[in-house]
Amino acid sequence: MLPLQTDRLMITVFDAEDWRDFLELSRNPDVMQHISEGKPWSEEKTRRWIAAQSRKQAEQGYSRYKLVLEETGELAGFCGLGLFGNTGEVEIGWWIKQSLWGKGLATEAAQAVKDYALGTLGLDHLISVCTPANKASYRIMEKIGLTFREETTAEALGLQLPGITLLVYTSNIEIL
Repeated sequence: MLPLQTDRLMITVFDAEDWRDFLELSRNPDVMQHISEGKPWSEEKTRRWIAAQSRKQAEQGYSRYKLVLEETGELAGFCGLGLFGNTGEVEIGWWIKQSLWGKGLATEAAQAVKDYALGTLGLDHLISVCTPANKASYRIMEKIGLTFREETTAEALGLQLPGITLLVYTSNIEIL
């Protein structure tokens, strides 16, 4: 059950007031370049996203989880679960604060959340998606044992993002 602990992170649910700390990620153009439209979010969109995580946790039993550095108590980003587009599949995804890139925190969090989802929550498989340009993300997907399934469009997966190509990785290649 939550919270989860790794060597360097506490992984837990977001609180309503976490939107303030999350603004550093959602407003950063470098963090957001591979996310949805590739543009920073407004304060209002960030507030709505954080509020939605509590609702999803209550309704679905999972959500995007807050990552907190054990050593400092600083918000490091998120890693968590959410229904993806029109696929009916649960996606594992992550964002890490830019100042913490390259330290292995996303891999550490993603492995813990993947194990939690497939073990404790009993999900039968997960997917993860990224743009082909987001090499850091698909390397993390491979490091945590996900396998490339397909290259497709965001629209084919039920997202209103015309012209966006996505790579889909899965924890279970047998579901094809």
